[in-house]
Amino acid sequence: MRVCMAAGGTGGHIYPAMALAKEICKDPDSEVLFVGTTTRMEAKILPEAGYPYLGIEVTGVANQSLLGKIAPLFQILKAKNVVRKKLKEFKPDIVVGFGNYISVPVILAAKELGIPTVLHEQNSIAGKANLLLGKIADKIVISHEDSAKDFPAEKTVLLGNPRASEAAEIKADPSALTKLGLDPAKKTVLIVMGSLGSESVNETMKEVLKRLAGREYQIVFAAGREGFEEYVKDLETGENERVLPFVDQLALMRVSEMIVSRAGATSTAEIATMGIPAILVPSPYVPNNHQHFNALSMVHAGCAVELEEKDLTAEKLVSMLDEYMNDPEKLAKMRENAKGIGFPDASKNMKKLMAEMIRVKK
Repeated sequence: MRVCMAAGGTGGHIYPAMALAKEICKDPDSEVLFVGTTTRMEAKILPEAGYPYLGIEVTGVANQSLLGKIAPLFQILKAKNVVRKKLKEFKPDIVVGFGNYISVPVILAAKELGIPTVLHEQNSIAGKANLLLGKIADKIVISHEDSAKDFPAEKTVLLGNPRASEAAEIKADPSALTKLGLDPAKKTVLIVMGSLGSESVNETMKEVLKRLAGREYQIVFAAGREGFEEYVKDLETGENERVLPFVDQLALMRVSEMIVSRAGATSTAEIATMGIPAILVPSPYVPNNHQHFNALSMVHAGCAVELEEKDLTAEKLVSMLDEYMNDPEKLAKMRENAKGIGFPDASKNMKKLMAEMIRVKK
């Protein structure tokens, strides 16, 4: 299977694509070509992972004035021609777009060449690029049932986020806690707000850590790399607490009873598949308020509670943690509900769908 994938902008688009590529490349005769920008994180991550890579110059048109939209539209048309030429050389059996504006010229070029196309939507509310491309793509794979309303029913399938498949492979390893000087026999809460952390959340966490010091359960808080040395300089923590710039999130999730995190598409996919109860604090700074809707999807499934950042106080978060960590029945129910919406075979099932599309085309 020869596959061209468009992925870029953020990890929420890139890492699911890489998870699918990993599954595809288990077949020795398969090859994956990635298309992304020349300037954003994918331009470094994907080539370093060993994938053939085509970088194109293209920017989004969101939140631009009418005049501001013209240049990006010309860029998209120019990029489409560059991609079209590359597709003729690479001869993919199928093309997959993982959302974001980078998918637009790639899917358009594939359609012109008669190559089967698939979109993947990671969020519970569809992004603008996928809404546009959903009209012409052959298939759309969604991660949340809530986003089905955004696409034509006859070509939309709920298969989940490929990143969930990687999360499902992680085994519980007590050393994830012992190497931090914590007790694997005790219940653990993992608190993480992304690789860079959140300045506003971190300020609240100072008081949270004071109040939680000495609890029977343990706290691992990833404060983020940015400004970490200054942040921990005068920080007061208890023996049951560890504050780090970053952590092996998947390893710690597997040995934790609860997680407090953002509600990005990747995080919610991992949470569901691993079956970990969650307090979700959606980032208010993402386009289309995606994380709020992702959180609502998890809340409706009964595996998470939402705590909006505007409502986040030390008193509120500590109260919520005490409520759930001291109620094994609530945690067990949330864990069961989470697994009910997880997709541990997302990558395999998406690969099967693509193989069938290729077979039908031939």
